[in-house]
Amino acid sequence: MGAFHEGDAGGAPPWLEPLSAPRLFQLLEPARLWDFLRDFQTVTKLGVFAVPQVYAGNDWPGVEQYLDAARRREYAEATADYAAPEGFLSMVTARTEADRVFSAARAAAFRVSRTGAPELVVHAGNLAHLFAPVVVSGEVLGSLLTWSAVFCDAPDLEWHERWAGELEARGVVSAAAYWRAMRRVPTLSRAQLQASLRMLRLVSGTIADLAEQNLRQAADLERMHQTIGQLRQWRQQVVQEVERYMQAHYADPIRLQDLADHVALSPSYFSQIFREEMGQSPIDRLIDLRIARAKHLLRDEGLGVTEVAGEIGYDSVSYFIRQFSARVGVTPGRWARRADA
Repeated sequence: MGAFHEGDAGGAPPWLEPLSAPRLFQLLEPARLWDFLRDFQTVTKLGVFAVPQVYAGNDWPGVEQYLDAARRREYAEATADYAAPEGFLSMVTARTEADRVFSAARAAAFRVSRTGAPELVVHAGNLAHLFAPVVVSGEVLGSLLTWSAVFCDAPDLEWHERWAGELEARGVVSAAAYWRAMRRVPTLSRAQLQASLRMLRLVSGTIADLAEQNLRQAADLERMHQTIGQLRQWRQQVVQEVERYMQAHYADPIRLQDLADHVALSPSYFSQIFREEMGQSPIDRLIDLRIARAKHLLRDEGLGVTEVAGEIGYDSVSYFIRQFSARVGVTPGRWARRADA
């Protein structure tokens, strides 16, 4: 059971800026979170909303800011008795009275964010709020907070009469409108509030469990990405090592098995890796290296076709000519003459 703080009007906590991208709403889809809150309100008649991290002044970056249009309309309808211009909350928080009335709420929200314990707080005017943290992996990522309810065990009607009269005197709202709005606010006993707090704690626990699952899935996904990255790096290293080997031994009678053995892989698996990384087979790459070397020898060294064939690993001159012609489009001799022209 959460702590019960009555008449605790402690000073406002240090104001903390909300996260620009709240982690709670990243770990659990806001639409799903709102569905939980809506069901809680249906059962308890208490409006409830979710905020990430800790309450920061009068700015509640609530879940409603992240809902789609349809659910945002649901939220507006569910909170109309509190947040609409004629709603009770709008009247109670008019002018500077808000700082005094809700100082206990701010202090409670701060405590909840630090202790991780749910609370029921009753403050000025016998208005009650419930607070339950959402704790994920030992960290408070947000809080569930109810809108005001009237604590009926000892209603402070004098306070409301005084405040309604003051609002009317200021021209903010008539006393009659104030009392009409107040009649729409849930009136609950301490036992009912405590029962609602237990239910709110169950809701926050369910939300935390789902967020925890998503966090674990995100961690698993991150590990998978790291593994994939490591695998990709290893594959690139395999190709680079074979590339160095072919550069050094292109004149040797190299077979696919020789290349696979050099990196301790089966020929089929090695061929698959090489083709996926390079876009061609290992043997095609070896031929390209030999043809590139042949062009250098023909153009820059002035060697004849027969000599070049021997230099780059071909025992058969005719086979070298066929390989060269297939890739370059002309025979080695004709290519050399063009290069000299």
